[in-house]
Formats: sequence, C-alpha cells, structure tokens
Amino acid sequence: MANNLQQRNILTTLLVNAITAAGISKIKVPNGSFETPDNELWARITLLSGDLSFFTYGNGKDRMNGIAQIDLFAPKGSGVITSLTKADAISQDISHQDITESGFQLRTFESTVKPKPDEDVWYGIMIELRFDAFHIR
Repeated sequence: MANNLQQRNILTTLLVNAITAAGISKIKVPNGSFETPDNELWARITLLSGDLSFFTYGNGKDRMNGIAQIDLFAPKGSGVITSLTKADAISQDISHQDITESGFQLRTFESTVKPKPDEDVWYGIMIELRFDAFHIR
C-alpha cells in the first residue's frame, strides 16, 4: 500500500507542476481540501488505477498502470482559447516522461485533450494520460 501511495505522490507532483507552469494556481488534488473558485480557471486531478493489484515482472519490478485525468474548468463566457492553449501546454509537459525517484520509476505515455460535456457554469476540457509506475528492486 505504501508503494502505491508513493507512486501516486510522484505522479501527482508531476501533474501539479505542469498545471502550475501553465499558469493555473487553483488545483484540486485527490484527497485534498479545495474551495471551488467563483470566476477563474481551475483544475481537478483524478487518478484512475487501471490495475489495482500489483504484479511482478521477471526483472523484479512491481508494476501499476492507470490513467491520470486532469479536468480544466473555465467560467462560461470567458472564452475557450485560453483554456485550450493551457491544456495543450500541460499535455506536452506531462507526455513521454520517465522519472526515477526514491526507488520508484514513473513512465508516462501520450496524453489526449478533449472537451467535456458542458455544465451550467463551467466549460470543461479533459486531459487523459496513461502511465506505468514501478517499484524498482
């Protein structure tokens, strides 16, 4: 369980850094407190495990795979060009990364950017990123 938490922390840090670099300061992270802004662009990170059980490769790596989803929300009427530009920048920053930290390796693959269904107050954009995380032994 601690391995899973460490892998998620490394991934969350990568995502938060990319979102912040794109100029978005309001970020809802998993299990974190958050107050939804009234009238500014904000992001929500969701980590979806593709395989909740670990399995071991012959080379001694425990692998967890999944999808990280970043939802960007822009106030209706604020225009979508800025949101799409920021989504593209985030997508480029998080795709094809290979990070080794504290005995763990995180690999990210290509990400996709697509619109979310419209809500009453927010226009949404979704960024999906496939990833693998390994505990290196």
